[in-house]
Amino acid sequence: GSGSRTTTVPARIEDSGVDQWASFHRRYAVTVVQKPRLTSESLAKLFSVFGAHAINIVHTERLSANEIAALQFIINLPSGVEQEKISAELTEASQLLGVDIAFQKDDLERWMRRLVVFDMDSTLIQQEVIDELAKYAGVEKEVSEITEAAMRGDLNFYESLKARVALLKGHKAEELFSKVKAQLIYTPGAKKLCSTLRRLGFKMAVISGGFLPVAREVQRHLGLDYAFANTLKVDETTGILSGDTSGPVVTPQRKRALLATIADVEGCEMQQTIAVGDGANDIPMLHAAGLGIAF
Repeated sequence: GSGSRTTTVPARIEDSGVDQWASFHRRYAVTVVQKPRLTSESLAKLFSVFGAHAINIVHTERLSANEIAALQFIINLPSGVEQEKISAELTEASQLLGVDIAFQKDDLERWMRRLVVFDMDSTLIQQEVIDELAKYAGVEKEVSEITEAAMRGDLNFYESLKARVALLKGHKAEELFSKVKAQLIYTPGAKKLCSTLRRLGFKMAVISGGFLPVAREVQRHLGLDYAFANTLKVDETTGILSGDTSGPVVTPQRKRALLATIADVEGCEMQQTIAVGDGANDIPMLHAAGLGIAF
């Protein structure tokens, strides 16, 4: 019509297929999550990182249904901008603002994940099982002291586990574990996450430095495919705990090995795996997985 106006937008056309490939090769996905909603301060910090390095946003997608709590940006890193530097700056922003930021290559591997492995204590559930067992066994204070020594680095994982398990000696295993299982507090969203992943065809496992009776209960409740954890030695006649573990202990290195074993059984590459955990004993597993999520 007579009132219409035409605006000319300058555009740059890539002539070279090589340039287009280089651009795709440097594409990354930045996923940002903050509850109850993303704040303007968080977004401003994110955009300041992008702006400081002349990073181009190719695509933006809202991932949350109601509040704007999760956004995903597909970005192109300009040549000369190192991925490690952007990763470090986003990590700093995440810690400063209390916002979760995931930074990963936007390639085919991102869409080919098939196996998700979770830690249990303080990840799928909100408790530490050894502390719960200690509470019902009346040795909470002693176990807490050993835990603190382990956190200071005075004891390694195996030594601290052995010392804490020894304090449970003489108690009825079924009685203790029944009380703990009845009082499990699942992390909000864990059930929905696992049912969604299962519907999408993912295989799931819990690999825990905790104990098998609880891991199996978590497996049952969340519908997981595998459960690995430590086994406590029980007298077959009396059902009393001996104060020792039985079989191989789930150390940080064994967690990583179990991840590789499950991937092998499921016929998928390590790059197709996701590992989720909250503690230092999860670090080898998080590094080995295609995507490691520090919870």
